[in-house]
Amino acid sequence: MYKTFLQEHFVLVFVYLRYDAHMAKTKKRKLVRKSRRIGDIRASADEPTRDQREEWYRPRKKPVTLRLDADVIAWFKTAGKGYQTRINRELRRIMINAKEKG
Repeated sequence: MYKTFLQEHFVLVFVYLRYDAHMAKTKKRKLVRKSRRIGDIRASADEPTRDQREEWYRPRKKPVTLRLDADVIAWFKTAGKGYQTRINRELRRIMINAKEKG
């Protein structure tokens, strides 16, 4: 019975150590990716232009259900993949113009 307990305990410790090592690698990968992004932005000596800031800006996406006319969707889809991104860009452009007008 004691031998079985030791074997089970050893397995649990081994699994925990493997999991802990995996999580350490995952955290390190996330830090490296994040530092690369920040480094890329800071790499330019000049202040980034408005176009560059808009290109780097990545807001959170929120899934919504939106009912649009079929012909509008068909028109955006004619340009190929990424029609939702194009719709989002057009809506953002309208939003920015409305903010600038006051």
